[in-house]
Amino acid sequence: MRTCSILFAAAFLSFLAIAAAAQSPMQMPPLPTTDAPDWISFPSVSNSPDFTVSWDASTTPDSGYSLWMDTKQDFSSAQMIYEGGNLSYNCAEFANGTYYFKVRASSKDLYPSFECVGDHALYVDASLPAPPSEPAAPSGLTVPSTSGPAFTVAWNRHAGNVCYQLKQEYMARYPIGYPSPGFPYSSIVSMIYDGSNNSCFISPVDCDDSWYRFRVRAYVMFFGHPVFGSWSDWSAEV
Repeated sequence: MRTCSILFAAAFLSFLAIAAAAQSPMQMPPLPTTDAPDWISFPSVSNSPDFTVSWDASTTPDSGYSLWMDTKQDFSSAQMIYEGGNLSYNCAEFANGTYYFKVRASSKDLYPSFECVGDHALYVDASLPAPPSEPAAPSGLTVPSTSGPAFTVAWNRHAGNVCYQLKQEYMARYPIGYPSPGFPYSSIVSMIYDGSNNSCFISPVDCDDSWYRFRVRAYVMFFGHPVFGSWSDWSAEV
């Protein structure tokens, strides 16, 4: 009698499991995502209504691109101004104002890529003189190879009245066997310094088994607006 009761209970539980599975939506594996462009480039100040926006190529074969523009930083009213296979677009007849740009890649049978958003605004003012040349990427970016909870990042100083921005990529403690630094969608990138010094003191809150890397760019002020240069290469990981 006891054996029959156990068999009945097992059969009943199996029935409940099958019924629950029948009521649950089938979980399909996610489709691969198109590789996103790594960067998008455009002037930060222009005295012309015509300028060029360019971007990095996706590593996904036969990718197309959509370029979006907005006058708001949150892209709440974004307009697609280009769609096609080129890696640049010549913008024309832009009125005076501030603009933001982003691009994404797409390919057949794959999800569209994540957005690559410009890390500065474009200010257009036809009344301005020609803006100065963009400063070169700072050289000599140095970081320690390993460190305790505090360390300094430094780079070579430009001549003249130049300011700098420093970006940090950070990944918190990752277990043994976790993908190496640079694995997509696993780290956090943030701007951590903006000023005239050519060094930055880093004091992480959480440092055990974490890695950091850095890149820097220079800019000069022009009629109250920054003219940004290109970013340096990423440093080695700390």
